[in-house]
Amino acid sequence: MPTASTYGYHFRKACLSAGLVDADDRATHTPGSLRHFFASTALANGVPIREVSRRLGHKSIKTTADIYGGCAG
Repeated sequence: MPTASTYGYHFRKACLSAGLVDADDRATHTPGSLRHFFASTALANGVPIREVSRRLGHKSIKTTADIYGGCAG
């Protein structure tokens, strides 16, 4: 399993490669922001909350509803 710093290094490298950086070459996205974008977009486009919850790896659909419930429409 990669360490957090190894994961961060490769994530930043991918952002740089994709041009997703600010003027100071800092990544404009984080793994968390991409996760939130995925969940919010999926729910806004009608993916059932149970399926989004499963894909996010939440143990309970309540977790998904508490965090993203307002995004469901």
